[in-house]
Amino acid sequence: MVGANSCSACGAAIVKSQRFCRSCGSAVAADEAFGPTTKVGSKAGPGASAPRSTGGRFRGWWIVLAVALAIGLAAATAVVIVVVPSGSDSTKSSETTIVTTADPVQDPGPDLPDDTLPTVPVTPTAVAAQVARTCGSSGNGDCFLTVRVAPTTNSAGVRRLDEGASLLVVCQVPGEAVRSSLLSSASTAWARTPDNYYVSSVYVDAPGFDPLRISVPCP
Repeated sequence: MVGANSCSACGAAIVKSQRFCRSCGSAVAADEAFGPTTKVGSKAGPGASAPRSTGGRFRGWWIVLAVALAIGLAAATAVVIVVVPSGSDSTKSSETTIVTTADPVQDPGPDLPDDTLPTVPVTPTAVAAQVARTCGSSGNGDCFLTVRVAPTTNSAGVRRLDEGASLLVVCQVPGEAVRSSLLSSASTAWARTPDNYYVSSVYVDAPGFDPLRISVPCP
């Protein structure tokens, strides 16, 4: 005999609201847990209802669960498909904005040493001078100064300036040594005129011009 609160498959006791047998795992119908006592294997009498099968119920739940999972996966896939392109477009738009608004970087070019930079030639300032000491210590000298094309005594002369005459000089260059009896010394300094001729410095007096050495060198 199987009681109303015992498993119809193995006869184990079933407690209230239990859905599966703890002994054999069989599904427990509601009328088995709380209905009248019946004999195992006996036929149901006239008017008695047949035991309800639970297999269809569980198959229905599995179908519902499978459909729900399929819908959830489809929804997740749709979200991924929509979000990824949107994020990509946003990134591209941001990158385009950065490129178009960035200030252009100008190439400063290679660094040049100071000696390669262009220089502006300096034009010496002409200084007023006077011919001096051409008559010598005895007073019997030539008493004139020859303006020459080069700082040498054997170069061609272009003109002569008498003792005490005025002239303009701009700077000094080295040349042939010339001796002055009044200075008791020789000098290799020659003064250059604004028209690029030369006179020996020992026969010229000019502010800042030393007759015995180069004190105002030409550039």
